Amino acid sequence: VRFCDPSTNKTLLQWGRTMLPPSMKAWGQTKFGLFSKLAKVIKVPVPSPRPRDVVVQVLGVATNPVDVKRTTKGPQEDEGKVKIVGWDGAGVVRACGSDAKLFQPGDEVFFAGDVTRDGAFAEYVAVDERIVAKKPKSLSFVDAAALPLTSLTAYEGLTEAARCMSGEGKSLLIVAGAGGVGTILSQIAKRILKFETVISTASRDVTKKFCLDHGADYTINHREELGPQLKEVGFPDGVDIIFNATEADDNIDQLPGLLKPLGQLILITGMSQKVDLNPFMAKRLSIHYELMFSRAMFNHEMEKQKVILEMVAQKVDEGVLVPRAPADQHFAIRDLPKAMDLQASGHAIGKIVLDCSSWPELSE
Repeated sequence: VRFCDPSTNKTLLQWGRTMLPPSMKAWGQTKFGLFSKLAKVIKVPVPSPRPRDVVVQVLGVATNPVDVKRTTKGPQEDEGKVKIVGWDGAGVVRACGSDAKLFQPGDEVFFAGDVTRDGAFAEYVAVDERIVAKKPKSLSFVDAAALPLTSLTAYEGLTEAARCMSGEGKSLLIVAGAGGVGTILSQIAKRILKFETVISTASRDVTKKFCLDHGADYTINHREELGPQLKEVGFPDGVDIIFNATEADDNIDQLPGLLKPLGQLILITGMSQKVDLNPFMAKRLSIHYELMFSRAMFNHEMEKQKVILEMVAQKVDEGVLVPRAPADQHFAIRDLPKAMDLQASGHAIGKIVLDCSSWPELSE
């Protein structure tokens, strides 16, 4: 294992774990339920790297809906086990596994991680190097942490799931356009893939403006019937692609009517209800699923996520993509329970980020 002394940032080569502390602080909980009521700052062992891992000292994190889902409920057999979530992070590589070759201790990186492993709401996290990239040079660790999970979801959803490498001449409807996925998706669609028209749904004046500021050409209100609104902005026959960046159970029945024949629907959540697929068949519509954790979960072409994150970092440094965490959604890691309550409320705009440079004392 290669280590880096955080005090000097010099690389040391030795076997063992002497350059990493034996334990670390983390936000964890052992029971399923509301994070802000159950989570505590606890002491746990620093993770040991697997052969292809890097161990990262976490300096910035972001929240996502998956954090809420994974702490609210889960399998009965996981009750009582310590749960550490947080799959959006940025920090400094402090140790590398025996077969890791892509990074050196001291490298500044960002990553989403693997949902089957502990997350980054901790002082250190172990991540497979193939799904890690050097962070944008122009961003702080905190702002960089807002990018990985949602950027991967957006780019994979369009280019891999829907196989759309160019949006020229095409129209895209983003449902939940002011959220974490929606506000990076609109930028990627408009500024990188060059979609002719990007329409985002939003219901408040502040979220409508946020969508327009982040790449959308038009906004329509998802709290009202969408079809007539699409007609008003020039799409009476529907759009080419819908990226449904919210719960599929909430709107799956109305989406086929918003697509052109041979249109494509991208979903990022599963469904608990039965769905009538006949409307999809009549128009020859296709449904695609995007789950950015799939590559890590099944060890499938994991290095492709590193390539995507490298592209995202480059586009950020070029000014093509911009961060989406409003000033009032920046927190210190001690206030993670407040940030998680905001995430769970559904009222956040863009991303919620946290500064991990100073940790609170252990909970009593």
